[in-house]
Amino acid sequence: MQRPPSSKDLPAGNGGIAVVDLATDQLVGGVELSGPNPFAATKGLTVRDGALWIAEAGEFNVFDGGLERVDLSTNRASGFVATEADLGGDITDFAIVSDHRAYAIVNRPGFVNALVSFDPSTGQLLETHHTSSGYTLFDIELNDRGELYLGDRTRNASGMRVFRASRWQSFYRHDRSCKWRESSRAIRRQRMSIH
Repeated sequence: MQRPPSSKDLPAGNGGIAVVDLATDQLVGGVELSGPNPFAATKGLTVRDGALWIAEAGEFNVFDGGLERVDLSTNRASGFVATEADLGGDITDFAIVSDHRAYAIVNRPGFVNALVSFDPSTGQLLETHHTSSGYTLFDIELNDRGELYLGDRTRNASGMRVFRASRWQSFYRHDRSCKWRESSRAIRRQRMSIH
């Protein structure tokens, strides 16, 4: 949850998580987060190894947020495991691949965003894989086959890029974009033909 905005339309304090008893629909507790504006484009909640992972953007274009781990057994936030300063921008989406590899889309000053990889155990930036002007990178998703999908809405080149997340290998020669209008069968056929 985000606290109601202050007079400058900025969050008035750190964000929080409401803990609800699903059997009674009653609020039974809460978790105070380390930063304001818990916001990310992830689909649903990211739960891994007994913890909830949350991106907290804070104020945009200010390094005041990061990615936080909340222990679900204790309902305690651990503090940022990767900060915006570590990754170079506001975290707008993320996907955790393993204990030592994760990806994030970060918005950087100057109307630029990037797809980066980092170590979620240390917060260390591993690599910047793709940079785009105009905030055109907007979504990443990881499937059960270890493929990372990157949504790119670059004008006249929009589409979905597909990569092997464990070692950052494109399934397409020349990092070719796979257009939205292509069917999943065409994507599978194209991927199978490249070995």
